[in-house]
Amino acid sequence: MKDSRRRQTTAFSASIVGHRRQQVYVRAIRPGSTIMANTNQPITLAQALQLGMEDFQAGRLPEAEAMFRRVLAVDPGNVSALDLMGCIANQVGKYEYALEFFKRALQHNPDDPYIHFNMGVSLEEQGNSDEALTCYRKVLVLNPYHAKASFKLGLILQAQGKADEAIIYYRQALSLAPDNAVAHNNLGVVLQTLGKLDEATACYRNAVALNPDYAGAHNNLGVVLQRLGNPDQAVACYRKAVALSPDYAEAHNNLGSALRDLNRPDEALACYAKALQIKPAYAEALSNQGNTLRGQGRLEEALACHHRALALEPDNAVAHTNLGVTLQDQGKYEEALSCFHKALEFKPDIATTHWNLALVLLLRGELTEGLARYEKRFSGGDNSQFVAAHETLSKLSVKPRWQGEDLQGKTLLVWTEQGLGDNLMMLRYLLLLKKRGTGKILMSCPPALTRIMQTLPAVDRVISVGAPLPLDDFDCHCPMMSLPYLFGTRLESIPNTVPYIDVPPAMTEKWAQRLMELDGLKVGLVWAGSKIQKKDFLRSISLKRFAPVLAVPGVHFVSLQKDVTENDGALLNWMAECEDFLDTAALVKQLDLVISVDTAVAHLAGALGRPVWLLNRFESEWRWLLEREDSPWYPTMRIFRQPDLHDWDSVIQRVAEELKTLKTDY
Repeated sequence: MKDSRRRQTTAFSASIVGHRRQQVYVRAIRPGSTIMANTNQPITLAQALQLGMEDFQAGRLPEAEAMFRRVLAVDPGNVSALDLMGCIANQVGKYEYALEFFKRALQHNPDDPYIHFNMGVSLEEQGNSDEALTCYRKVLVLNPYHAKASFKLGLILQAQGKADEAIIYYRQALSLAPDNAVAHNNLGVVLQTLGKLDEATACYRNAVALNPDYAGAHNNLGVVLQRLGNPDQAVACYRKAVALSPDYAEAHNNLGSALRDLNRPDEALACYAKALQIKPAYAEALSNQGNTLRGQGRLEEALACHHRALALEPDNAVAHTNLGVTLQDQGKYEEALSCFHKALEFKPDIATTHWNLALVLLLRGELTEGLARYEKRFSGGDNSQFVAAHETLSKLSVKPRWQGEDLQGKTLLVWTEQGLGDNLMMLRYLLLLKKRGTGKILMSCPPALTRIMQTLPAVDRVISVGAPLPLDDFDCHCPMMSLPYLFGTRLESIPNTVPYIDVPPAMTEKWAQRLMELDGLKVGLVWAGSKIQKKDFLRSISLKRFAPVLAVPGVHFVSLQKDVTENDGALLNWMAECEDFLDTAALVKQLDLVISVDTAVAHLAGALGRPVWLLNRFESEWRWLLEREDSPWYPTMRIFRQPDLHDWDSVIQRVAEELKTLKTDY
């Protein structure tokens, strides 16, 4: 069950900034015309315009307006004075009044691009973006080198969600004015919305290089770096943003999210508190605060945060999703589903909501709808868990993705995603692919799984993650976790014949010899998972808490735990000799039983057909379903569930009692 933050849950802010003060231009007039200055001395219209311009540029707008009115009293069709009167009206917010002057000016000079530009500003400020677009497009027809008109077009098109067009005009603006830091920043924002994170990063870096004090660009650079899986670099960017702008609530909020990614929840909570101090009605910060509290197991406090966020923004799809995930953690699945459906009413395309909805449906055994929803995990850029998958999809974009069509004689690339256990679980489908007539199967997988993949009869070639993908060597590709959906898997049709992986006999011989010397039951033990997993604190157990199990007489316990940080001497430990999962599989195959928290080793034991007892946390993973003590995925698995959140002691006591019985039977 995954976390639903923007990135699932955090809708990070991205600054979009435009120019408000407009440049104006003095035009030629009849040099012989004169008016009376304030000193009652006659001056030419050109001199009057110059005086008015000086007042205008100095911000003395009443004086400038008075001078331009004198010009218009003598020369009612003076284009410069009419245009400047409109600019003054724009600056004081009298946009309808400004339009009257621009229209009069255009009657005398309809092909003046600068008047069209200033008129566009008035229309834009009134909210008439479509008419403003027409004006700015007219400017570029009359003067293709007008950088500000290109920039303005980019701004409006971006606000209208027309990203591709906005990119064209931002790039055009930058070709004419490459030192426009704001345009670099805004182009980055558009590229980021399209998932082009590397290009967005380059834009933000250009913006801060041109203007090192540009807090918004530092913040946005942090957002994209965090999306790319570089939270340390993101933290540095956010800290720079808040140093430049201490009241920048969005940057404080984003800093909190990055610190949370670095497993520094207390610092993250302090950042959210600061953001809320600056901006008390900040729903996003409240929701992120709730997510962090949830990550600490403080579910009631988390619920309160999400409810407060929704009271501020009842149509906030992300906040509804976050509330749903918290309810899910409490085992309130109907309420969680209601939250996810409500979120999708407001934002139908939010990938993280479909993902979390899928997880609850799968947990309930509703595989038909659940697997269909699960396929939407790549459909948007809001789910941070799939950054690596999006990168793989980008590299594979020149090849079609397999959608279940006939593969007779074709070569299919299957690529791994998510955790090692997920991928071990899905290996069962590779033989089915071969039975469907697939010509060849290429596997792209992490090094820890490479040798196991090489033992599978269905796999023709293995490519380690990080090596170049041989695009010319296959016809289509498929992400590993899509296989259950593509095979139309239902609870009753799960392919659960085990073992579906095996170990070369030569590798098991040394363990057979070593374990032969031990009398009694030989049990492998895994008590902790990877610390980088955000919910590891819910699944990992201190070895000391296993004392009742370790005290069962007549049992030899073998550690299957990599990178052991605690061992009280009660366990045999040969894991230094196990370099990858194939080595571990060779050892597991010689054991009578594996007892494991929810880690890849539990999947490995199940795939080998070895007896395995899974110690399952309260809110569970979808594959273990609800309430069942068996698994339709692994016939040799028995599940021991927490009756309540954090209650491992009762689980371990039950395992100890069952182990005594098993030892007796053995």
